Amino acid sequence: MKETEILLQETELFNVWREITPNLSEDGLIDPVEYVKSDIKILFLLKEVNSDKGFNLKQFVNDGGRTQTWDNVSRWTHGILNWQNDFSWLDDIEPIKNIAKRKELLKYVSVMNIKKTPGGHTTNIKKLIQDSTLGKSFLERQFRLYFDNADLRPDFIIACGGTTSRLFRSIVPIIKIDKWSVTKRGVLYYEYEKGKYFIEYAHPEARVADNLLYYGLVDAVRELKLKNSNLTST
Repeated sequence: MKETEILLQETELFNVWREITPNLSEDGLIDPVEYVKSDIKILFLLKEVNSDKGFNLKQFVNDGGRTQTWDNVSRWTHGILNWQNDFSWLDDIEPIKNIAKRKELLKYVSVMNIKKTPGGHTTNIKKLIQDSTLGKSFLERQFRLYFDNADLRPDFIIACGGTTSRLFRSIVPIIKIDKWSVTKRGVLYYEYEKGKYFIEYAHPEARVADNLLYYGLVDAVRELKLKNSNLTST
């Protein structure tokens, strides 16, 4: 699929969606060209934008985003794309905390908020459920743009938070998880296709030390990649 066609499909979807939800924040493939070229395709699922009005999240993230959320997403992206390397926190990972690094790394990912209307730093769960459920058909159409296309289908869908994971799967019941599997370090995952995984993990702004957030997710991805490699070679 040509990258211009991807952008056109996203734009058309959001133009129709905006008729129902005027203040929505559009998201999706941050840089379709780099996403398609990437050996590992990552989709991050989040709850909502922290803003009092709707805006273009793709452009915001493409411009580097803000440190509170996107430093850790950038670190995760770096670790996942380079999963075979065991990076030092102080030398390699902790320094990923500036706009130049974020702009360099975030172009390889896709981002979907399950609630497209503005929100705050603390999520109003009732509003989250209400607005995301209202946009159910559009959310499913957006997810299918990526999931149903072999060039775009994510290798890793990272649900950032248990609430995000549960609500997304109830609204977009494409990936039916009958039973979770667990990594050696306790991270929940589901292999929805050979070598492709839905992972339930913490939010990038979770009240956990950044180094623990980083290694917890990247170690899980490494375990799954090695597991799949071992199966392939036997």
